[in-house]
Amino acid sequence: MGEAKRRKMRTKGSIDDPEFRRSVFKQAAEQTAKILSEPTLNDIQSLIEIYRGRNKTLDATADRYAVAGKAECKVGCAACCHQMVLCSPFEIFAIVNYLMHTRTAPQIAELRERLLERSKLPLDPNARYGAQNPCALLESNSCTIYEHRPSVCRTMLSASRAACDSCLATGKGDIPQIAEPMFIGTMMQMGIDLALIKNRNLSTDSVELSRALLIALNNFDATIGSWLQGDDPFPNCHARPAGYPSNGEMVADAAKRLNVS
Repeated sequence: MGEAKRRKMRTKGSIDDPEFRRSVFKQAAEQTAKILSEPTLNDIQSLIEIYRGRNKTLDATADRYAVAGKAECKVGCAACCHQMVLCSPFEIFAIVNYLMHTRTAPQIAELRERLLERSKLPLDPNARYGAQNPCALLESNSCTIYEHRPSVCRTMLSASRAACDSCLATGKGDIPQIAEPMFIGTMMQMGIDLALIKNRNLSTDSVELSRALLIALNNFDATIGSWLQGDDPFPNCHARPAGYPSNGEMVADAAKRLNVS
C-alpha cells in the first residue's frame, strides 16, 4: 500500500483516524454518564434515554453510509435476520421494557414460544444461520421491534441483496458489507459500557438475543434487579470463546489506548 493511500485511509473523520475513534468512544461514555447521573430519571428511564439517544445517532450514521456505500438493504429483505445476534444486556432490558408496554398477554405468550424454540439452538453462529432459523422477532419478513432493534441490526449494511439471498439459501458465500456503521456502533457501545461499568458496576458482556430476551420476559423485575445489583442475570447466554477477554477487559483496554478516563 502506497503512502498516499495510507494518508487517505487516515483522513480525519474516518474510522481509521485514532482521533475520530477516540471522539466517538469519549462522547458515548460522557453522554451515558450524564444520563446516569440525572436525578429526575429512575434506572429504567435512564436506560431508555441512553438507548434512544444511541439509536438516533446510529440510524443517522447508517443512513449516511448506506447512501455512500450504495447499500441494497430494503424493506422486506431479511437475510440478516436468520443468524445469531449478540447484544448488550442493557439492550435486552430496553427491548423487553418496550415489549411489555406494547404487547398483549397472548402476544407475549406467543413470542415466548418462538424464543424458546430459538433458544434451544447451540450458541454457535453456524448452527443458528439459515432460512430455517429466523429471528423470533421476525414476522412476514419484517422486524416487529424495528425501531427498538439492537445495534448490530441497525448497523449491518450490505452492498448486494443478491449475495445476501444466495448466502441464506446455500449457507455459504461472502456478503460485501459496508463496515463503517458497525465499527462506529461498536465504538459507541464500548463508550456506553465504560460508563455503565464505572458509574454502576454493571455487567456488559454480550448475550445471545433469544435466550436473554426469554429470561428477561419471564421475570423482568427479578432479572433487571439482579443486573442493577452488579450480577450477571444471563449466565447461559454468553458465546465468548474460552480464554477470550471479557467485554469489561476489552473496554478498559480501549479506554487506555484512546486515553479516555
